[in-house]
Amino acid sequence: MSKPNILMFMSDQHSPYYSGYYGHNVDTPNLDHLAENGTVFNEAYTACPICVPSRTAMLTGKRPAETGVFNNSNAFSNLTPTFLHHLVLAGYETVLVGRMHFIGEDQRHGFTKRIAPDCTTISYIRDDKTKVRGVYETVYGGYKNTNLVGGGDSSSAYYDQMVIDIALDYLKQSHDKPQFIVVSIYSPHHPYVGPKDLYLKYKERVELPKTFRIKYEYDEWKSLYRDSVSEALGIDILAAYCAMIESVDKQIGDVYKAFVEYCQRQDRKRLFIYLSDHGDHVGDRRTYGKVTFYEKSCKIPLIMTGDNVAQNNMINNAVSIMDVGPTILEFVNAKEMKDIDGVSVASSLMQKPFNTHPVYAEQVYLKENSYAFMLKENQYKYITVTSSDKEQLFDTVNDPSELDNMIDKLPEVASRMRNMAKSKMKSEQAFKTFVVAERNRELWTSYEKVTGALYNQDNAFKGPVPNRYLEEPEIKSENSTEL
Repeated sequence: MSKPNILMFMSDQHSPYYSGYYGHNVDTPNLDHLAENGTVFNEAYTACPICVPSRTAMLTGKRPAETGVFNNSNAFSNLTPTFLHHLVLAGYETVLVGRMHFIGEDQRHGFTKRIAPDCTTISYIRDDKTKVRGVYETVYGGYKNTNLVGGGDSSSAYYDQMVIDIALDYLKQSHDKPQFIVVSIYSPHHPYVGPKDLYLKYKERVELPKTFRIKYEYDEWKSLYRDSVSEALGIDILAAYCAMIESVDKQIGDVYKAFVEYCQRQDRKRLFIYLSDHGDHVGDRRTYGKVTFYEKSCKIPLIMTGDNVAQNNMINNAVSIMDVGPTILEFVNAKEMKDIDGVSVASSLMQKPFNTHPVYAEQVYLKENSYAFMLKENQYKYITVTSSDKEQLFDTVNDPSELDNMIDKLPEVASRMRNMAKSKMKSEQAFKTFVVAERNRELWTSYEKVTGALYNQDNAFKGPVPNRYLEEPEIKSENSTEL
């Protein structure tokens, strides 16, 4: 049998809780169609709820404690094999259309082609992005991301449409080799600005999460709580976020249709994958963005559909973003990756017995000298931070808002999860590898200042740039910036 073509559509910061197939009232007809006609991993989690660490974990199949990548300024070695290298060995053309947020001179890491640039900083030098982001430059970071909110055009929308157009053009062409194509966009990552008509639509529909006023247990996350965000602004942000998701859903539909037609012309079977790198709190615990191990932040959407994939197949066992590569490789009968933390769950795509395994996420805080760890098993989630004696245990099936800490109410479950977590935690190794990564970042930053990051010229998005950010009077929040 010929090898199937594979297309992986990757968004950024999409919490699956904001999807139609997941029970939310945001309109996602294309994702709903994929879910109905494929396999949905209802309990999929990132390995670290930050962009670069999560994407590194996905590509390498290795946890952050192994790679040392814990923030968006870290990079993994170009000598580290990714699952893409294994696909190349199996005869695939591996094509990146859009962003993967690679840091450093290696902007491929196993992709044989890159046909669209990135819109985020790809060099160690944190260069000025005003020429790309326009008036939105100030709200790409995590602490000012609620300052511009509403309906209108954005730099993210311009970039995403460019990526989609290039992907659709590529799928109109004929290619000899079996294709593994990644179409990777920026939305629904902040800035929280969606198409005006959809933003107004969701302003009448969304509600604040039950956890809007709940504060954090752990010191490492307390600073994320936004006292300055009013309830009215919270509604505006949710409306913009849902507007972006509906817009992304349409793009998914366009790419999926083109991919199906391409496979038919090439007379090859197909596998289509949708996922995101992490989620977004969107008001959960009055937080905007990611970073924590609560559901809205660390759970990801993961859907696979295509030939030889079971339809309307819901997998309720926990899986990790690190499992994506091993699963793809087994599905196409490629050589498996060695010495990795990810596990193949390809058997579940054919409704065969699930490969049960521990699923976890981790983070290091060098300034606080602490290590945070999350373990997921069945409906239970266990969270611990080494700098605190507080533990949390949630039943995410019956308590998806994580309002009731069951650590003292379910002592047997707590003991089992605690012991399992201890067997999987790698705090000392995480600190060691992260310190090395931070030292390397400092060295490479100095080197780039002397030599210039020339690779940035060909791989960075250059516009167009929005000069007006929103259409008045849709922004009424006291946090909004007048331009």
